[in-house]
Amino acid sequence: MYTGNRLSAGARRSIVEAHANGERTADLARRYEVSRWTIYRLLKRYEETGNVDMDFDHCGRKPKLSESQLAAVRAALTADPHMRMQELHARLGLPCTLRTLYSVAKKMGFERPERAPQETPKQPKGKSFPVWKGWEHFWQKQIEKTIG
Repeated sequence: MYTGNRLSAGARRSIVEAHANGERTADLARRYEVSRWTIYRLLKRYEETGNVDMDFDHCGRKPKLSESQLAAVRAALTADPHMRMQELHARLGLPCTLRTLYSVAKKMGFERPERAPQETPKQPKGKSFPVWKGWEHFWQKQIEKTIG
């Protein structure tokens, strides 16, 4: 009946029945190779709910947006598919990050609008500033100074 770290449903029912028949908690824990606290928690759950099944409905991360907020996002993006996420976030006052909003829109089937091409900035005339090339460039210059 014992399946690894988790008690099977039949084992949980057997524990409750055995305890109702007067068997000690320590004996049950020894027989099923679990701690006494596991038995106590199981019995407490049975007293509170009348059920010994595991409750997996409340596991995992909770969604950031409610169903009504998701419906509002869908309605707004259906009305204007090219709306920027920053504008949508500000308009609806959503309690999530922009990254979460991008993920939600993508799951709904909306694609990111293409960005308008931007001109590359022209280099200013006159004094130019060196472009930072990272630490490798810095250390290479230091080595050149000490060697040569």
